[in-house]
Amino acid sequence: MVQSGGASGGPVVLHDPGVDDAAGVVGDEPAVRFDHDAAVDVMWLCLAPDHYRRLVNVRGWSPERYRSWLADRIRGLLRA
Repeated sequence: MVQSGGASGGPVVLHDPGVDDAAGVVGDEPAVRFDHDAAVDVMWLCLAPDHYRRLVNVRGWSPERYRSWLADRIRGLLRA
């Protein structure tokens, strides 16, 4: 993950190369309504580790259920 901004008083932006690559793949699908940068933002937000921790570690979801749910949510958000 790469951090940019912040030092000049601007917002801190984190870029994860894996999310960027995945957004490129998803962004190539004809039904996706976002450009690449917007798809990266949506995926970056959805993939926040705290979501996994809360649902799997706290609420007792299985990792498989979480992955399935997350994939459905990301597809739904990017095609909305």
